Amino acid sequence: MRFPAVRSTLKARLRHPGWWSMAIVLSTFPGLFMVLAPGPHTLRFYLGLLWLVPALNAGLFLCPVPWQWSSDDRMTAGGWRGFLQVLVFALAMGTLLAPLGWFGNRATPKESFHLGAILGLSLPFLLLLGPAGWIVARAERLAQEARDAQAKARESLWMSHRGAFSPRLLFSNLNQLASVAGQDARSAEQGLVDLAALYRRWLVEAELPLVPLSTERSLTEQYLALERKRWGSRLNLRWNLAPHLDAFLIPPLLLQPLLEAVLEHLSEAPLEIELEEQALPRGFLGLRLQVQGPGPSPEEAQLHPIRRRLLTLLGREAELVLTPFPGGWEARLRLPAAPEEIQP
Repeated sequence: MRFPAVRSTLKARLRHPGWWSMAIVLSTFPGLFMVLAPGPHTLRFYLGLLWLVPALNAGLFLCPVPWQWSSDDRMTAGGWRGFLQVLVFALAMGTLLAPLGWFGNRATPKESFHLGAILGLSLPFLLLLGPAGWIVARAERLAQEARDAQAKARESLWMSHRGAFSPRLLFSNLNQLASVAGQDARSAEQGLVDLAALYRRWLVEAELPLVPLSTERSLTEQYLALERKRWGSRLNLRWNLAPHLDAFLIPPLLLQPLLEAVLEHLSEAPLEIELEEQALPRGFLGLRLQVQGPGPSPEEAQLHPIRRRLLTLLGREAELVLTPFPGGWEARLRLPAAPEEIQP
């Protein structure tokens, strides 16, 4: 790792509660041994104890650094380089403990420095924190590689969907605009502008794994507004919106495939679409899309890509349930809060 990567890893380690638990345990036993040891406990003795605790804590938090710092893009240093850096680290920690000789009033400052250097190359740091740092560095490297692999898998999955966005909408609208271009050039030109604007927004939002609910709702309204120019009064919309849920993060273009499946079979009979949002317990979001009118409900092949995206981005708690009823169908989405690692 380079220095910025090592620094960010150290910050993450400092925020982890497990590290603080180990730091407390590491400093408790030597400190307890010193307190229970026989002999006069002077002010210097207690000052030495106060010095020992942060020194041991620093050794624990910094022990993976000699194995992680490689000054290049590798996650861990090579064997010999890591071992030499551990020796330097142990010597530095021993130097940090050098004042203990003065606090104990048993050696001169020069002898205290040599005593600290010897301690730094002995069991507490070289034989204990050296192997422990290697184990931690390897564990953090494997965890980072796993996170990178998951991120690449999510990106690959999401990018695989980008090329499949709405070919029906593009071709059907272009055919419609071509048929009216000779009669009403201004309307045809405005239709092309609206279609280009919608596709531009789709491509921008497709770069993101998650978007606020307000953005998804706006995209859905823009998409249906374009469709209403084709179908007119046969397409009726009714929204039951909850503005306080606008910041909830969901996958983009979640509703558009469901609506496309309906509009693909739109006939002369009117079609009514209702979208309702509601907050569910434990931080979940509920979306209910109800469609009343002719035409079949979406098939399982059309629902599978949506379910796969929900599983990839939001986990197994996300679900999509489709319920047909006489004269229409209803889709219910139950969406949990997004994991922190994929939030923008």
